[in-house]
Amino acid sequence: MDSYSVLLRWSHEDGEWVAEVPELPGLSFLAPTRDSAATGVSKLIEQWQAALGEAGRTSPRRTRPSCKPGRAD
Repeated sequence: MDSYSVLLRWSHEDGEWVAEVPELPGLSFLAPTRDSAATGVSKLIEQWQAALGEAGRTSPRRTRPSCKPGRAD
């Protein structure tokens, strides 16, 4: 499975963590904790890739280095 960049940010408006995938516009996941947002978006990526495979299509290659959830220094 290709790895994609995952951006994690706190949404004051939603009161939850948002995990977004820049290479896959529109694919995001909201959750009450940072870890659950990262896990949730990872599962969405897997489901999305499985659906593409079933349709005989391939997912786009990632365009940025992959990032793991964590603190940005």
